[in-house]
Amino acid sequence: MIDHTWTNLPVKDLGKSKAFYEAIGFEIQTQPENEHELFAARTSSSNVIMLIHETRFAHFAQSELTQHHANALISISVNDKHTFHQLMENVSKSGGEIKVAGEMSYGYYGGVFTDIDGHHFNVIVM
Repeated sequence: MIDHTWTNLPVKDLGKSKAFYEAIGFEIQTQPENEHELFAARTSSSNVIMLIHETRFAHFAQSELTQHHANALISISVNDKHTFHQLMENVSKSGGEIKVAGEMSYGYYGGVFTDIDGHHFNVIVM
């Protein structure tokens, strides 16, 4: 049985990405030996997104990077609409782009944003 999963995403600028993910509510974790190449953005439930400088990411993936970030949609849940709107406001203030600001869809309230590198996130109130 598989124990854990996490998502790895390429980023252009680690410093800007750290600031963005911290501003929207992720806990940032780095290791001194890798601090110029990658960091972890962790949620309260210990889910992890690894943000990896695009050069190192291409090496890990053994593939050239494309600019088609819409091939994946990372979903985040929050507890209530207030938290949802606060998160979306922080995304906007931190350089992300709001694609759907908040609406009911399939019985859930949620929205969509992209981070500063164009990765797509779906936020759902659960």
